Amino acid sequence: MGELAKGTTQLTPVESLRACVLIEEALKRLVFLGKLIREQKTEKRSHLTAAMGDDVIRLIGEQQDLEKMHQLLVKDKEELHGLQDRETLRATERQLQEASAKLKEANRDLCRNLRQTPDIHANMLKLNHERQRAEDWLTETLHELKASNTFKCLTDNVAQEKHAQERLAEARRRNREMSQAVRLLECELRKEEAEFAESRRATSIEVAALKQELQRLKSKAGVKLAFTEAAMVAQLEGKQWQLVQEEKRLGKELEMLQKEADEEAFLQRANADFRNKLIRQANFSHTSR
Repeated sequence: MGELAKGTTQLTPVESLRACVLIEEALKRLVFLGKLIREQKTEKRSHLTAAMGDDVIRLIGEQQDLEKMHQLLVKDKEELHGLQDRETLRATERQLQEASAKLKEANRDLCRNLRQTPDIHANMLKLNHERQRAEDWLTETLHELKASNTFKCLTDNVAQEKHAQERLAEARRRNREMSQAVRLLECELRKEEAEFAESRRATSIEVAALKQELQRLKSKAGVKLAFTEAAMVAQLEGKQWQLVQEEKRLGKELEMLQKEADEEAFLQRANADFRNKLIRQANFSHTSR
């Protein structure tokens, strides 16, 4: 046994015999344990399933109902954004917050129930698997001891199992790190969602205010346009009246000028006739002499 402490796998015949006796006794107990597990597995499965299934099914149903309600409220909120009905929008937002809180509580209840209700059937399967593996290891070691007084296969299996446990521990560590990273990302996502919702709400309020301002400006512009149009029509009618009056005045002036021109022409013709007549009379008198 001193050599065993130094790390060798070679035993003396006496040590090998003692080890074989102990291993055979352990194998008998493992075989007996396997028979007990197989006999009780079917009976316990149905009993445990009935005991743990009702609460889980009820919680899952409640969670699904809350998810449907949450989706409907989100849809209603999307449709109400940008509308003038602020009271309905605020009421929908309150209902959405209440539904979200209930959904989170339902998720916590479901997780708590699942943690408090272990899968005993799966645990029994795992236990039976571990028992079978230990039985295989001991059987292989027993054969090796009887054949060569060594247990190298056992040390190899232990080393492999240790390496597997180390890899499992590393995988669990990475899983914890990834879970922590996921939780941080979820927190950031919830924060961004809250900021986005607040920004969207502020944008909706601003859009509604701009719509009201636009409507007011349209009304004001319409009134101003109507007043300006009426003023322009009145101004145009006034100018048209002035043009008509000016046209009448110019017509009268034209008639007077035409009359004066006609009188002037008549006087000129009369004067010319009179001069011609005097000239003819003078010529006639001179000829008579």
